[in-house]
Amino acid sequence: MAMPDIGDERFIESVIFICDHNKNGAMGLVINSNKSELKFENILDELNIHQEPRRKIDIQSGGPVESARGFILHSNDYKIDTTIVITENIYLTASVDIIKDIARDKGPKMIRFTLGYTGWAAGQLEREIQENTWLHTSAEQTLVFSANIDEIWKNSVKTIGIDISHFNYTPGHA
Repeated sequence: MAMPDIGDERFIESVIFICDHNKNGAMGLVINSNKSELKFENILDELNIHQEPRRKIDIQSGGPVESARGFILHSNDYKIDTTIVITENIYLTASVDIIKDIARDKGPKMIRFTLGYTGWAAGQLEREIQENTWLHTSAEQTLVFSANIDEIWKNSVKTIGIDISHFNYTPGHA
């Protein structure tokens, strides 16, 4: 979760679900970004998928890196060969197959469809956490797939027991 004084307009009140974090860096998806003006139907057209979607799917910005590439965080009720298990209840799939299945209403029940991702170089995320740029908490499925994206940041902060009105923005170490 971005601290209120993050200083980068792209990430004000952002909540980023970390999909991968290793010695080479980290990759995550913003799960509460404003909805893209791009519609799911546009993506189907772009991919030459001739299927009328059976449900409304919002498209969001997952971050500034590779902003034309789709990433779908979803519930564990859908899995194909390219699916990556992130947690017991949250999976990631980035393929045309899942998009086709979603259009036919044969995809996962819970979906967070993003374009692009947020990335950090080796050690960068750790450094930013030490500098009080980010707070961290465990990923709750109800938060990740919340329909009310405007409340995700506030609700995330609540999960760690912090009253945002009492934040002290002076960096320090315990």
